[in-house]
Amino acid sequence: MNALENDKYMDKHDKAQQKILEADERKQDIHHYDGVGCTIPAGRSAVIYVLKAYVGSDHPNWDEIFQTCEEPWNLEQVVLGIYSRGEQKEATAHGERHTERTGETYGIMETFISL
Repeated sequence: MNALENDKYMDKHDKAQQKILEADERKQDIHHYDGVGCTIPAGRSAVIYVLKAYVGSDHPNWDEIFQTCEEPWNLEQVVLGIYSRGEQKEATAHGERHTERTGETYGIMETFISL
């Protein structure tokens, strides 16, 4: 490998490494806070975003079912992914791809986990 080829290789390598570092930084953009008890467990916690799809939401009368349901959280749902704050664009893109493929409605729910 001559010097010119080596420089081109290093440029590609450096760009790839930079993309990996940027992705890692987005993943680490997690909102941490101290829980106080009650609904938020005492101790260290982190905010996460759950991407979920509603099973059966591809049916024509889904809006009526959802609006008349007294407990919409009891409707059947599947989890498509768990994301950090820095990955919200990826979560939305994943949800849109799921809707395109299946016709099911997706939602992003903010919640927390105890660390």
